[in-house]
Amino acid sequence: KVVAIATSARGVPLEVMRVVLLGRTLDRRLRQGAFTAADAPRLRAAFEKAFAGLDLRVVRAALKDVLTGVSGLKSAAVKSAREVAGHPTDPEAVNQAEPTVQAGATQVQHALDRPEMLELFAKFDRRVDEALARA
Repeated sequence: KVVAIATSARGVPLEVMRVVLLGRTLDRRLRQGAFTAADAPRLRAAFEKAFAGLDLRVVRAALKDVLTGVSGLKSAAVKSAREVAGHPTDPEAVNQAEPTVQAGATQVQHALDRPEMLELFAKFDRRVDEALARA
């Protein structure tokens, strides 16, 4: 999946945001102590509903600028993904990502910390909570 995301220039911002939002949603529910395996289908449905209705123009613009601004990010990400896939039990393979990938990750994090992105995250969290309450 990492290779597919890294090689899909058009879908990268959307897929990056999907992964970020899914991770944030799961982390938030786990921290609240309100999540069990039995809740997974309901949470997944709420996530999909909230994601489908979200205006992602801000996200696409911010992440596209970042991802296209890092020279060699695509090839470095593919190389790192292949190395990790070749050594799935070696934690060092994961930790020794290409410097270009590390730089790209840092820039993506800065983009995600922008006020408009934080506002989008808060709105998304509310939408997930509302969808869960209705389910």
